[in-house]
Amino acid sequence: TFTKAGESGLKSAVYMFEIDEHEMLEKTYGHAAAEEVSSVIGDRIISVLREKDVVTLPGSYRYAACLAAVRSLDLESCIQLAGRLQQAIEEPVSVDGTAIYVTATIGFCQHARGAGKDTLSWMEGADLALEEARENGPGSIRAFSADMRRKSDSRSELREEVIKALEDDQIRPWFQPQISTD
Repeated sequence: TFTKAGESGLKSAVYMFEIDEHEMLEKTYGHAAAEEVSSVIGDRIISVLREKDVVTLPGSYRYAACLAAVRSLDLESCIQLAGRLQQAIEEPVSVDGTAIYVTATIGFCQHARGAGKDTLSWMEGADLALEEARENGPGSIRAFSADMRRKSDSRSELREEVIKALEDDQIRPWFQPQISTD
């Protein structure tokens, strides 16, 4: 889809979804119930999208969807689709007579605003948008922007600098004892 959209001037987007607090879902209802919820949500995602759109499950509680290339797909349309997807995901799921409620965080990257010139960069853009959405709390939706790439690169560089400084003994801890005479 990435190549087709690039060559033909059509537009597309890739979405990443994640069920919020999925660890708690498993702890509360058990693994079998959590898997049932995940399966139902996958079916709901498919029902919201078009026949030519592709949905995958890269993780137990994480989904990816790539929209088939179309002539017109602006940011507003992508946000509206994310809202419809989120609404479908957040409908209660009945498992053994118990209604289970979940929320989902969504990140997406449009082809035109992509993070790079290949499919992997496009997927990474959606992943960065999902990461940004998770930082803003459960049920958030975020679109990829170049600022997200800079922020991610900046964090990676800082992490590498700290590791190098620790390895080179450039960081030394100093402790000041705190004593209470009470």
